Amino acid sequence: MMIVWWTGVIAPSVQLRTRALGALALCVAVETSQRYHTPTLDLVRATVPGHLVLGSGFDPRDFVSYAAGVIVAAFLTQRLSWLNPARRGSSTNLSGREAASEKHQDRKPANRNDG
Repeated sequence: MMIVWWTGVIAPSVQLRTRALGALALCVAVETSQRYHTPTLDLVRATVPGHLVLGSGFDPRDFVSYAAGVIVAAFLTQRLSWLNPARRGSSTNLSGREAASEKHQDRKPANRNDG
């Protein structure tokens, strides 16, 4: 779930579906990398950040967990998008309001001073 939301922070203009698929691909890549043990990877995994990012043991059941997490995160992101002030008034709504306001101002009668 966290990876889906981080992709939203990094690339908010990208479609949610694309961000979710990218997050799932990243999770699959990290889990798959746990099958491989090279001296360099094992040195990185021996550090706290390396262990937190890359993990240590491959478990195929993790793919199901990653997929479920991405689905739930994408669903919640879509359902709760109305909380995001940037998305609350989409550009078409704002420009529509602005256009209506300008149209209303154009209808005001002109000041007639024939005097």
